[in-house]
Amino acid sequence: MIILLLLMNIIISYSLGNQLEMTRDENLLLYYHNYIRRERNTCDYHTSIPADVKLNDYVWDYGLHITAQRYAKQCECYPSSMQSRTTCRWKSVGQNIAQVNSVQNAIEQWRNEQRFYDFTTDSCERNHNCHVYKQIVNSNTTHIGCAIQLCIHSMNTGKYLIVCNYAPAAGEGRPYDDARKSRCKQ
Repeated sequence: MIILLLLMNIIISYSLGNQLEMTRDENLLLYYHNYIRRERNTCDYHTSIPADVKLNDYVWDYGLHITAQRYAKQCECYPSSMQSRTTCRWKSVGQNIAQVNSVQNAIEQWRNEQRFYDFTTDSCERNHNCHVYKQIVNSNTTHIGCAIQLCIHSMNTGKYLIVCNYAPAAGEGRPYDDARKSRCKQ
């Protein structure tokens, strides 16, 4: 019994330690992701189509953070291979990347893809990548880990590379079921 309590204490301390080690920007990324997800939990049609089942807040995952950090340090603004994103815990990992001036710009860029996504037909307007938006609001995705890296380019101009890994990765199809015919029926 004592050994079990000691193990539980170590696990809880380790979990809290990971939360306490998050930077201000990482906390902002987690907050904004969860804010976007919570918007789908209301029956307000003006902001988005509501989710049939509540979208839970993302849980910060240290392993996903480490793989995002490893990739962000390369300062390459295109998705990494699925194999390089996997962790011991997660084999299916989605990824969003943005090269921006701030964390807020990355979230705005990803969130704005909602405007080009047609939920009814599950399609995206030409020249837009709605998958980044769909990944954020996917009902099956539960964990996130992000990294922020300042990348200096030619002529000494710097931009931040924001990399977020999500698990499990969003699959094909709509990110969640429509609540307009069920819990939000008028």
